[in-house]
Amino acid sequence: MSVTDTRDIGSTPGQAPTRQALFALLRHPMGMAGGAIIACVVLTALLAPIITTVGPADIDYTAILQPPSANYIFGTDEIGRSVYSRTVYGAQIALVIVGGSVGLALISGTLIGLVSGYFGGRTDTILMRIMDAILAFPTLVLALAIVAILGPSLLNALIAIAIVSVPSFARLARGSVLVVRELDYVKAARTMGASSPRVMFLHIAPNIMANIIVFASLMASAALITESGLSFLGLGVQPPTPSWGYMVAVGMNYWTSWWMSFFPGLAIFLTVLGFNLFGDALRDVLDPRQTGSQT
Repeated sequence: MSVTDTRDIGSTPGQAPTRQALFALLRHPMGMAGGAIIACVVLTALLAPIITTVGPADIDYTAILQPPSANYIFGTDEIGRSVYSRTVYGAQIALVIVGGSVGLALISGTLIGLVSGYFGGRTDTILMRIMDAILAFPTLVLALAIVAILGPSLLNALIAIAIVSVPSFARLARGSVLVVRELDYVKAARTMGASSPRVMFLHIAPNIMANIIVFASLMASAALITESGLSFLGLGVQPPTPSWGYMVAVGMNYWTSWWMSFFPGLAIFLTVLGFNLFGDALRDVLDPRQTGSQT
């Protein structure tokens, strides 16, 4: 059996090609809705300097706690800053936190899961017990503890969210590896003398990434909620940097000025909804059972 043959065997039966999966995702109602919301958030973050007339830290002392109007469509906060501008620029912070923390957790967790599932034995036991210890703590509580140790900042919040997310990726990757490593094409690669890193990264990893990617899309919403919780408690992104969670927390002190909490809260809701809808659609498209039933 040639090396080319083993790679052919390695393709997951019933798994849609990338282009076919993309077309199926674009035709999926939830995928279209979720993708549209995410695209709007991304465009808002990228075009923030263009679609706003004032900066997020600019203060207008003549318009303190002003309700939504022609001049300030989302109103102003307690010191006269534009809630619209701060909500728009807050999208940049949200995407940095989500992209950075989920990306870091995906890479770290997948590597841990690959090593744990492939080698098994004592290595598996040690790594999984560490993951279990992290999972024993509630996500927000552990993130709060990490940020309290490192200090409140954007980078530390990102690191904290990544750390609390790693075990979930590691356990998912390990479970997938335990199944894939027993398949014929993996055994054939071992028989032909392929090294462990080659087997893990060229034969096993590509065939477990569909589940990992789907899970990452769903974890994006959890990361945003965790960041919002940290900022709400004052341990996330620090002012004057705009953060949706912190804006909601400040607005809670001004009940009559409902717009201070409503618009950043609506931004959190819509972004989380977009990630969840897109993740569900991605799961439907990439799930071999779903694709198999469609063909």
